[in-house]
Amino acid sequence: MGKVKVYRTAEGTLFEIVSAVLCAVALPLTLMVDNAALLVNNVITWLIMVGVTALLLGLAYHPDSEFINLPVKRNPDNLPQMALVTRLLRVLALQCAALGIVIPLGLLKGCSSVSRLLSMLFVAVMLLTSAVAVYKIRKADRH
Repeated sequence: MGKVKVYRTAEGTLFEIVSAVLCAVALPLTLMVDNAALLVNNVITWLIMVGVTALLLGLAYHPDSEFINLPVKRNPDNLPQMALVTRLLRVLALQCAALGIVIPLGLLKGCSSVSRLLSMLFVAVMLLTSAVAVYKIRKADRH
């Protein structure tokens, strides 16, 4: 049972670039509030979203890490299973970066109800993505 080494690929680079662009697009939306207290709240939320996105993208290179808590026994020798874990982390990072755009929209005037609905929809999609990925990861287990 060895450590899994994930190399840089075009897919990984694409996920990282798109996530970075989404985080960059979210920053001006974060700063577009009138209230100073909301501005601080938005900036803290944005920093957390960027941090979580970066953490997920970094963990994608270590799919056998003990920091990844999935309800599935992962086998580092099962490469298809490790590839699915890597892809799950990258997709969740992309969704987290996109959520960083939706959350500040809720604080803009006239967009709050739509943004709340979009935020709940994003969270539901993230949960559905995780559930489907865990099912596929479990199915990829050879045992």
